[in-house]
Amino acid sequence: MGLGGKKHLGIIHFRLGQRDGVSLEIDKRIKLLQKHPLKITLIGGNIHPHYPQESHYFPWLDLDRPQTQEIFHGFLKGSFASTTEAQKRYYQLEQRYYRAWCHLFQERQFDFLLIHNLLSLPLILPATTALVRALDHYQIPSLALNHDFWFNRDYFQVSPYRFVRMILSQLPPKRSFIHHQVINSLDQKELLRRRAIRAERIGDYWDFDQPPLERDQFNQDFLAHFGLKENDFLILQATRIVPRKAIENSILFAVELKRQLKKHLPWRLNQKRLTSTSRVVLFCSNFPDLDYHWYQEKLEQLARAQGVTVIWAHDQIALHRSQHQKQKIFSFWDPYLFADLVTYPSIKEGFGNQFLEAVFFKKPIVLFEYPVFRVDIKPEGYRYISLGQRSYRRQGFNFVPRKQIRKAAEKALHLLSQPQLCREWAEINFRLARRHHSFDRLSQDLARNILSRI
Repeated sequence: MGLGGKKHLGIIHFRLGQRDGVSLEIDKRIKLLQKHPLKITLIGGNIHPHYPQESHYFPWLDLDRPQTQEIFHGFLKGSFASTTEAQKRYYQLEQRYYRAWCHLFQERQFDFLLIHNLLSLPLILPATTALVRALDHYQIPSLALNHDFWFNRDYFQVSPYRFVRMILSQLPPKRSFIHHQVINSLDQKELLRRRAIRAERIGDYWDFDQPPLERDQFNQDFLAHFGLKENDFLILQATRIVPRKAIENSILFAVELKRQLKKHLPWRLNQKRLTSTSRVVLFCSNFPDLDYHWYQEKLEQLARAQGVTVIWAHDQIALHRSQHQKQKIFSFWDPYLFADLVTYPSIKEGFGNQFLEAVFFKKPIVLFEYPVFRVDIKPEGYRYISLGQRSYRRQGFNFVPRKQIRKAAEKALHLLSQPQLCREWAEINFRLARRHHSFDRLSQDLARNILSRI
């Protein structure tokens, strides 16, 4: 039990306070949990310093470290000289991490653990199995919130080591003291089939009751900062830069929108007047994850070939605003305030953080109907511009048929040319998302699965 008689909650993830979907969901939970008399300790490899809570760093959980990348590739891609060498290295690391977990649990005396993804998406596999061993030893009541699963990621399917494949088949662990949650019904069914684990299905959440975020003194120079003009058409792509996000289709959508827009110039869009000097700009606000810098390079090549202006802004955007060496770092939410439209072309998602964000900011959404969206989100009744449900692989990209992109661009311009219809769509989406994904629902979830068990 924590100091002053408070119950002690540990929150574990590879990174906290960053811009990936899991970090965003953790941030929401922290905001609600800190309203209760709890001692909270954050545990991870990359923790943003803005958190007032106590933090415990494990450098070997930092996904951006070269040593971590070596471990990730070593066991999944087979970079060791032999299976014997791989096994020896694996169990050396696991034992080292096991001692670290045990020392932490012994020292901090947690009453409850909230574990995000480490048990289901073991990007540092020996760290995960070491955690499972430590949990078995200390039997700490835990909630495993499994946003993503190893069996849904291609890079987990290629390990040449049989012992690695066997370890993966045992994850997530089925234990009486670990309650599991998933964020979509497809994973719920697959987890039951693979591991006989009956997980609770939730979703992603957003604070729809907060005051609308607005342009202010800090972000008043946002456009100029990034070399944008008031009459440019700004498309926001807020996802991380990884292949399954299929950002190539946002580039092609920008091409088609630019081509069709020329027919309508001059054209008034909200408060701006688009003319022949206006550009269609794709604004990418998030970062290339893991070792996917090669994917950004391919996207840059595609954009140049297609004549699309793309702003790669991830090094000047963070979850929270700050000033770094007289350089402004804008918040993750600032670009939404200036965007005319949001693209969400992912072919695979666990749920859809960026969808809820676009709905909150009342922006038109162009999206690919990925499987989880079709099954769990679409039935709620949202209005959006569809990129369809079909894609194909070519030259390392996941392309949507060009005909579908043309139709989406036509529909986007048709919608934007009718301000009243645009507002109606935005209000419908806001009401639906508030009903299904509000903080009230998240508060109920936390009360049921953490506060009542701690």
